[in-house]
Amino acid sequence: WNAGIKEWNINCVRSEVKSVAKEGEGFVVRTANDVYQARAVVLAIGIQGSPRLLNIPGADLPHIHYTLSDPDKIQGQQVVVVGAGDAGIENALALCEKNSVVLVNRSPELARAKAANIKLVEDAIKRGKIHVHHSSTPKSISQDSLTLDTPNGAVVVSCTHLIARLGAIMPRKFLESCGVKFTSESPEAPPIVN
Repeated sequence: WNAGIKEWNINCVRSEVKSVAKEGEGFVVRTANDVYQARAVVLAIGIQGSPRLLNIPGADLPHIHYTLSDPDKIQGQQVVVVGAGDAGIENALALCEKNSVVLVNRSPELARAKAANIKLVEDAIKRGKIHVHHSSTPKSISQDSLTLDTPNGAVVVSCTHLIARLGAIMPRKFLESCGVKFTSESPEAPPIVN
């Protein structure tokens, strides 16, 4: 990132954005330290800072994580990855060669990920590198196991390390304060675009 900023001579300001408001033909962007005027604003804010959290008994245990920074630091563990979107699948694939990996998917099939990721994880499942529980949700967690709600009742799986990739919570209040409108009041509602 720093090399790109330098190469393209980008005026990069590191400050928290407090507001974005339409004024005339342009916008006024207020940060913690200054005010900027712009013809256009791109809200590339990301939402990984606000991951959706597990809401089950034991969710505060220290072996539960919401990101995977370095898969090489986890070896010889009973890892459960909750969430079968691209992030969850990529985490499971990165961990499956040096760990026992279980992937928990709330849907009956792998459908929320890119086709290439689905193919890779299906191959790993066929080779026995990853075990998957479809139509399942976490019910409770202890220091060494996770209880799942499955179509066949409660199932307990070994778990010494859990990575929950459950998506993230959109900063809706901030977006609405910038003038972004949504299709409904639902927290999952997409923004209205023209």
